[in-house]
Amino acid sequence: MAKARWVDVVLAVAVGACGHTAGEANAPSEVTPARITTVAFAPDSSKVDKVGAADGALLPDGTPDLAMRVQLEGPVTALFVVATDKFGRPMGKFQADTLVGGQAMPRELAGAHDGKETSGLGVFEGNQLLNSPDGSLSWIGGGPHTITLYVNGTPSGAPDLRVYALGADKLLAVSSVVRR
Repeated sequence: MAKARWVDVVLAVAVGACGHTAGEANAPSEVTPARITTVAFAPDSSKVDKVGAADGALLPDGTPDLAMRVQLEGPVTALFVVATDKFGRPMGKFQADTLVGGQAMPRELAGAHDGKETSGLGVFEGNQLLNSPDGSLSWIGGGPHTITLYVNGTPSGAPDLRVYALGADKLLAVSSVVRR
C-alpha cells in the first residue's frame, strides 16, 4: 500500500509539473488552416467611403472605396488584396493589406514590400471594424466568417484582383480571381 501511494505522489507531481495529463501531452497541437470559400465585389463597392489610403486610415476620406465580400474560415492573422496578371499571379502593381510598419510580406506575394509600402485595408464583419487602431488586423478566430474588405479608391492598372488570408499556421489561403 505504501508503494502505491509513492507512485501516486510521483505521478501527481509529474503531471502537475508539466501541466498536462498523459493524454494531453501526446495530443497534436494542430492549427486549422485558413480557407477562402467565396469572394466577390460587394453591392456597395465604389459607392461607399469607409477608409483612407494609409495604414491606420480607418475613417472616410471623401474617396469612394472598392469593397469586396469574402467568406472565409479562420483563424486569420492578416489579409491582402493583390493585383494579378492574366494568369492570376501577383504582379506587384498594387497591394492593400493589414500589415503595418516593418511587418514582412509573405514571400509568395509579388515584390519586396513591407507593411508601410502598401495601401491600408479596412476589414469589417457586419458593422464591426476588425482592424486595430494602427490598421493591423485583430485576430479573426476559427470557424466561418463573412467579412467585407474596403480599399481606398479604385486601384489603377489592376483589372484582376485576388484576396489572400494569412493563417495562424503562417500559410496563405488564396481566393479565386475577381475581374473588374
